[in-house]
Amino acid sequence: MLTVFGSLNADIVLNVVNMPYPGETRLCNSYNTVPGGKGANQAVAAARAGSSVKMFGAVGNDEFGMMLLRSLRENKVDLSGIRTVDEPTGCATICVDESGENMILVACGANHVCLAENIPNDVLRQSSHLLLQMEIETAENWKAIERAKANNCKVILNMAPAQVVPDEVFKNIDYLIVNEHEAKYIARHQFLPSRNVIECARQIAKNNDLTVVITLGSEGSIAGDKANIWQIPSPVIDQKDTTGAGDAYVGNFAAALDSGESLLNALAFASTAGALACLKEGAQTSFPTVQETSHLLGQMGKIQKVA
Repeated sequence: MLTVFGSLNADIVLNVVNMPYPGETRLCNSYNTVPGGKGANQAVAAARAGSSVKMFGAVGNDEFGMMLLRSLRENKVDLSGIRTVDEPTGCATICVDESGENMILVACGANHVCLAENIPNDVLRQSSHLLLQMEIETAENWKAIERAKANNCKVILNMAPAQVVPDEVFKNIDYLIVNEHEAKYIARHQFLPSRNVIECARQIAKNNDLTVVITLGSEGSIAGDKANIWQIPSPVIDQKDTTGAGDAYVGNFAAALDSGESLLNALAFASTAGALACLKEGAQTSFPTVQETSHLLGQMGKIQKVA
Protein backbone atom coordinates (compact mmCIF):
# COMPACT_ATOMS: atom_id res chain seq x y z
CA MET A 1 0.00 0.00 0.00
CA LEU A 2 1.10 3.57 -0.75
CA THR A 3 0.35 6.32 1.77
CA VAL A 4 0.08 9.92 0.52
CA PHE A 5 0.29 12.83 2.98
CA GLY A 6 -0.38 16.20 1.40
CA SER A 7 -2.53 18.93 -0.07
CA LEU A 8 -5.96 19.01 -1.66
CA ASN A 9 -6.88 22.06 -3.76
CA ALA A 10 -9.62 23.14 -6.11
CA ASP A 11 -7.93 24.27 -9.34
CA ILE A 12 -9.43 27.23 -11.22
CA VAL A 13 -7.90 26.95 -14.70
CA LEU A 14 -7.82 29.95 -17.06
CA ASN A 15 -6.67 29.61 -20.67
CA VAL A 16 -4.78 32.70 -21.86
CA VAL A 17 -2.94 33.62 -25.03
CA ASN A 18 0.09 34.91 -23.09
CA MET A 19 0.90 35.14 -19.40
CA PRO A 20 0.16 38.52 -17.75
CA TYR A 21 3.01 40.78 -16.71
CA PRO A 22 3.13 42.32 -13.19
CA GLY A 23 0.46 45.01 -12.95
CA GLU A 24 -1.24 43.89 -16.17
CA THR A 25 -4.83 42.65 -16.57
CA ARG A 26 -5.58 40.09 -19.26
CA LEU A 27 -8.97 38.74 -20.32
CA CYS A 28 -9.84 35.18 -21.21
CA ASN A 29 -13.10 33.65 -22.41
CA SER A 30 -13.84 31.18 -19.61
CA TYR A 31 -12.44 29.02 -16.85
CA ASN A 32 -12.78 25.47 -15.52
CA THR A 33 -12.85 24.35 -11.89
CA VAL A 34 -11.26 20.93 -11.44
CA PRO A 35 -9.87 18.86 -8.53
CA GLY A 36 -6.17 19.36 -7.77
CA GLY A 37 -3.52 19.88 -5.10
CA LYS A 38 -0.21 18.04 -5.31
CA GLY A 39 -1.14 15.51 -2.65
CA ALA A 40 -4.52 14.65 -4.17
CA ASN A 41 -3.10 14.72 -7.71
CA GLN A 42 -0.35 12.27 -6.89
CA ALA A 43 -2.75 10.01 -5.00
CA VAL A 44 -5.06 9.86 -8.03
CA ALA A 45 -2.15 9.32 -10.43
CA ALA A 46 -0.86 6.43 -8.30
CA ALA A 47 -4.32 4.89 -8.00
CA ARG A 48 -4.85 5.05 -11.78
CA ALA A 49 -1.46 3.39 -12.15
CA GLY A 50 -2.77 0.42 -10.17
CA SER A 51 -1.54 1.16 -6.65
CA SER A 52 -3.61 0.76 -3.48
CA VAL A 53 -3.56 4.32 -2.09
CA LYS A 54 -4.56 5.79 1.27
CA MET A 55 -4.48 9.58 1.59
CA PHE A 56 -4.15 11.85 4.63
CA GLY A 57 -5.03 15.54 4.38
CA ALA A 58 -7.77 18.11 5.07
CA VAL A 59 -10.58 19.89 3.20
CA GLY A 60 -13.17 22.47 4.20
CA ASN A 61 -16.88 21.86 4.60
CA ASP A 62 -17.67 23.47 1.24
CA GLU A 63 -18.39 22.68 -2.41
CA PHE A 64 -14.70 22.58 -3.32
CA GLY A 65 -14.10 20.00 -0.58
CA MET A 66 -16.97 17.84 -1.80
CA MET A 67 -15.63 18.01 -5.37
CA LEU A 68 -12.18 16.86 -4.23
CA LEU A 69 -13.50 13.98 -2.14
CA ARG A 70 -15.74 12.87 -5.00
CA SER A 71 -12.81 12.73 -7.42
CA LEU A 72 -10.66 10.73 -5.00
CA ARG A 73 -13.54 8.33 -4.31
CA GLU A 74 -14.17 7.82 -8.02
CA ASN A 75 -10.50 6.95 -8.46
CA LYS A 76 -10.64 4.41 -5.60
CA VAL A 77 -8.37 6.32 -3.21
CA ASP A 78 -9.00 5.48 0.46
CA LEU A 79 -10.41 8.69 2.01
CA SER A 80 -10.53 7.60 5.66
CA GLY A 81 -7.47 9.74 6.48
CA ILE A 82 -8.94 13.00 5.13
CA ARG A 83 -10.49 15.35 7.72
CA THR A 84 -13.17 17.97 7.12
CA VAL A 85 -12.24 21.14 9.03
CA ASP A 86 -13.54 24.68 9.58
CA GLU A 87 -10.98 26.27 7.22
CA PRO A 88 -11.93 26.77 3.52
CA THR A 89 -10.67 24.16 1.10
CA GLY A 90 -7.33 25.02 -0.54
CA CYS A 91 -7.61 26.71 -3.92
CA ALA A 92 -5.22 27.28 -6.84
CA THR A 93 -5.54 29.70 -9.77
CA ILE A 94 -3.75 28.34 -12.84
CA CYS A 95 -3.06 30.30 -16.04
CA VAL A 96 -2.28 28.12 -19.07
CA ASP A 97 -0.92 29.81 -22.21
CA GLU A 98 -1.15 28.71 -25.86
CA SER A 99 2.08 26.71 -25.64
CA GLY A 100 0.75 24.67 -22.72
CA GLU A 101 2.98 26.27 -20.09
CA ASN A 102 1.40 27.31 -16.81
CA MET A 103 1.67 29.77 -13.91
CA ILE A 104 0.12 28.86 -10.53
CA LEU A 105 -0.90 30.74 -7.37
CA VAL A 106 -2.09 28.68 -4.38
CA ALA A 107 -4.18 29.67 -1.32
CA CYS A 108 -3.47 26.91 1.22
CA GLY A 109 -6.68 27.05 3.28
CA ALA A 110 -7.40 23.74 5.03
CA ASN A 111 -3.98 22.40 4.02
CA HIS A 112 -2.53 24.43 6.91
CA VAL A 113 -4.18 22.03 9.37
CA CYS A 114 -2.95 18.83 7.74
CA LEU A 115 -1.38 16.98 10.70
CA ALA A 116 1.14 14.13 10.77
CA GLU A 117 -0.32 12.86 14.04
CA ASN A 118 -3.41 11.73 12.13
CA ILE A 119 -1.40 9.02 10.36
CA PRO A 120 -1.51 5.89 12.58
CA ASN A 121 1.70 3.90 13.01
CA ASP A 122 -0.14 0.82 11.77
CA VAL A 123 -0.73 2.53 8.42
CA LEU A 124 2.96 3.38 8.07
CA ARG A 125 3.97 -0.18 8.95
CA GLN A 126 1.57 -1.55 6.34
CA SER A 127 2.76 0.88 3.64
CA SER A 128 5.64 0.24 1.28
CA HIS A 129 6.19 3.98 0.76
CA LEU A 130 5.12 7.35 2.17
CA LEU A 131 4.75 10.05 -0.50
CA LEU A 132 4.88 13.75 0.47
CA GLN A 133 5.06 17.18 -1.19
CA MET A 134 5.60 20.74 0.06
CA GLU A 135 2.13 22.33 -0.04
CA ILE A 136 1.42 21.72 3.67
CA GLU A 137 3.23 22.92 6.80
CA THR A 138 6.80 21.66 6.50
CA ALA A 139 7.05 20.81 10.21
CA GLU A 140 4.24 18.28 9.73
CA ASN A 141 6.10 16.74 6.79
CA TRP A 142 9.23 16.34 8.90
CA LYS A 143 7.24 14.61 11.67
CA ALA A 144 5.65 12.22 9.19
CA ILE A 145 9.01 11.41 7.58
CA GLU A 146 10.63 10.66 10.94
CA ARG A 147 7.79 8.34 11.91
CA ALA A 148 7.82 6.59 8.52
CA LYS A 149 11.50 5.71 8.88
CA ALA A 150 10.90 4.46 12.42
CA ASN A 151 8.26 2.12 10.96
CA ASN A 152 10.47 0.86 8.08
CA CYS A 153 8.46 2.72 5.44
CA LYS A 154 10.38 4.15 2.47
CA VAL A 155 10.05 7.92 1.97
CA ILE A 156 9.49 9.74 -1.34
CA LEU A 157 9.58 13.54 -1.12
CA ASN A 158 8.53 15.70 -4.05
CA MET A 159 10.16 18.98 -2.97
CA ALA A 160 7.63 21.20 -4.73
CA PRO A 161 7.39 24.08 -4.24
CA ALA A 162 11.05 24.48 -3.21
CA GLN A 163 11.63 25.18 0.48
CA VAL A 164 14.47 24.59 2.91
CA VAL A 165 14.76 20.97 4.09
CA PRO A 166 16.85 20.45 7.26
CA ASP A 167 19.90 18.19 6.92
CA GLU A 168 18.52 15.73 9.48
CA VAL A 169 15.37 15.33 7.36
CA PHE A 170 17.35 14.61 4.19
CA LYS A 171 18.92 11.66 6.03
CA ASN A 172 15.48 10.03 6.28
CA ILE A 173 14.52 10.49 2.60
CA ASP A 174 14.98 7.57 0.21
CA TYR A 175 13.81 9.24 -3.03
CA LEU A 176 13.86 12.98 -3.73
CA ILE A 177 11.98 14.26 -6.80
CA VAL A 178 12.51 17.85 -8.00
CA ASN A 179 12.42 19.85 -11.20
CA GLU A 180 15.51 21.67 -12.50
CA HIS A 181 14.77 24.91 -10.60
CA GLU A 182 14.18 23.03 -7.33
CA ALA A 183 17.39 21.06 -7.82
CA LYS A 184 19.38 24.28 -8.22
CA TYR A 185 17.67 25.63 -5.09
CA ILE A 186 18.99 22.65 -3.11
CA ALA A 187 22.45 23.03 -4.61
CA ARG A 188 22.60 26.70 -3.58
CA HIS A 189 21.48 26.02 -0.03
CA GLN A 190 23.88 23.10 0.39
CA PHE A 191 26.76 24.93 -1.35
CA LEU A 192 27.07 22.23 -4.01
CA PRO A 193 28.58 22.59 -7.50
CA SER A 194 25.83 22.76 -10.12
CA ARG A 195 27.49 23.47 -13.47
CA ASN A 196 24.87 21.34 -15.23
CA VAL A 197 21.93 19.12 -14.34
CA ILE A 198 24.03 15.93 -14.32
CA GLU A 199 26.55 17.40 -11.90
CA CYS A 200 23.69 18.76 -9.81
CA ALA A 201 22.08 15.30 -9.56
CA ARG A 202 25.40 13.69 -8.68
CA GLN A 203 26.16 16.16 -5.90
CA ILE A 204 22.67 16.08 -4.37
CA ALA A 205 22.60 12.27 -4.31
CA LYS A 206 26.11 12.03 -2.86
CA ASN A 207 25.73 14.80 -0.29
CA ASN A 208 22.40 13.49 1.05
CA ASP A 209 22.83 9.71 0.56
CA LEU A 210 19.61 9.27 -1.42
CA THR A 211 18.26 8.69 -4.91
CA VAL A 212 17.43 11.96 -6.66
CA VAL A 213 15.21 12.44 -9.71
CA ILE A 214 15.31 15.75 -11.60
CA THR A 215 12.43 16.20 -14.04
CA LEU A 216 13.13 18.21 -17.20
CA GLY A 217 9.74 18.48 -18.89
CA SER A 218 9.73 17.37 -22.52
CA GLU A 219 13.46 16.59 -22.23
CA GLY A 220 12.78 13.72 -19.83
CA SER A 221 14.56 13.42 -16.51
CA ILE A 222 17.86 12.71 -14.82
CA ALA A 223 18.18 10.28 -11.90
CA GLY A 224 21.12 9.41 -9.72
CA ASP A 225 22.35 7.72 -6.58
CA LYS A 226 25.80 7.68 -5.00
CA ALA A 227 27.20 5.45 -7.75
CA ASN A 228 25.26 6.10 -10.96
CA ILE A 229 23.56 8.78 -13.07
CA TRP A 230 20.91 7.90 -15.67
CA GLN A 231 19.19 9.92 -18.37
CA ILE A 232 15.52 9.01 -18.91
CA PRO A 233 13.91 10.13 -22.18
CA SER A 234 10.32 11.32 -22.54
CA PRO A 235 7.99 10.14 -25.32
CA VAL A 236 7.51 12.77 -28.01
CA ILE A 237 3.96 14.14 -27.83
CA ASP A 238 2.07 17.24 -28.97
CA GLN A 239 1.48 18.78 -25.54
CA LYS A 240 -1.75 20.63 -24.83
CA ASP A 241 -1.45 21.47 -21.12
CA THR A 242 1.49 20.75 -18.81
CA THR A 243 -0.60 21.26 -15.64
CA GLY A 244 -0.24 18.17 -13.45
CA ALA A 245 2.42 16.51 -15.60
CA GLY A 246 4.90 16.58 -12.72
CA ASP A 247 2.31 15.09 -10.36
CA ALA A 248 1.55 12.34 -12.88
CA TYR A 249 5.28 11.58 -13.00
CA VAL A 250 5.61 11.44 -9.21
CA GLY A 251 2.44 9.43 -8.62
CA ASN A 252 3.32 6.85 -11.25
CA PHE A 253 6.90 6.59 -9.98
CA ALA A 254 5.59 5.88 -6.47
CA ALA A 255 3.03 3.39 -7.78
CA ALA A 256 5.67 1.50 -9.73
CA LEU A 257 7.94 1.25 -6.68
CA ASP A 258 4.92 0.22 -4.58
CA SER A 259 4.28 -2.66 -7.00
CA GLY A 260 7.88 -3.88 -6.64
CA GLU A 261 9.34 -2.51 -9.89
CA SER A 262 13.04 -1.69 -10.11
CA LEU A 263 14.21 1.93 -10.01
CA LEU A 264 14.85 2.08 -13.76
CA ASN A 265 11.47 0.54 -14.62
CA ALA A 266 9.76 2.97 -12.26
CA LEU A 267 11.54 5.90 -13.94
CA ALA A 268 10.51 4.75 -17.42
CA PHE A 269 6.90 4.27 -16.32
CA ALA A 270 6.82 7.70 -14.66
CA SER A 271 8.29 9.47 -17.69
CA THR A 272 5.70 7.92 -19.98
CA ALA A 273 2.79 8.81 -17.69
CA GLY A 274 4.04 12.39 -17.30
CA ALA A 275 4.06 12.83 -21.07
CA LEU A 276 0.56 11.39 -21.47
CA ALA A 277 -0.78 13.85 -18.88
CA CYS A 278 0.13 16.72 -21.24
CA LEU A 279 -2.38 15.55 -23.85
CA LYS A 280 -5.45 16.70 -21.88
CA GLU A 281 -6.40 19.82 -19.92
CA GLY A 282 -6.30 19.94 -16.13
CA ALA A 283 -4.48 17.82 -13.59
CA GLN A 284 -6.40 14.79 -12.31
CA THR A 285 -8.60 14.82 -15.40
CA SER A 286 -5.51 14.27 -17.58
CA PHE A 287 -3.87 11.37 -15.73
CA PRO A 288 -3.49 8.13 -17.73
CA THR A 289 -4.56 4.66 -16.66
CA VAL A 290 -2.00 1.90 -16.17
CA GLN A 291 -3.12 0.40 -19.49
CA GLU A 292 -2.55 3.67 -21.38
CA THR A 293 0.89 4.15 -19.85
CA SER A 294 1.92 0.54 -20.50
CA HIS A 295 0.83 0.87 -24.15
CA LEU A 296 3.01 3.94 -24.78
CA LEU A 297 5.89 2.62 -22.69
CA GLY A 298 7.05 0.45 -25.58
CA GLN A 299 7.59 3.56 -27.71
CA MET A 300 9.89 5.29 -25.24
CA GLY A 301 13.62 5.50 -25.89
CA LYS A 302 16.19 3.61 -23.86
CA ILE A 303 17.41 4.83 -20.48
CA GLN A 304 21.09 5.76 -20.76
CA LYS A 305 23.69 5.54 -18.01
CA VAL A 306 25.65 8.77 -18.31
CA ALA A 307 27.99 8.58 -15.32
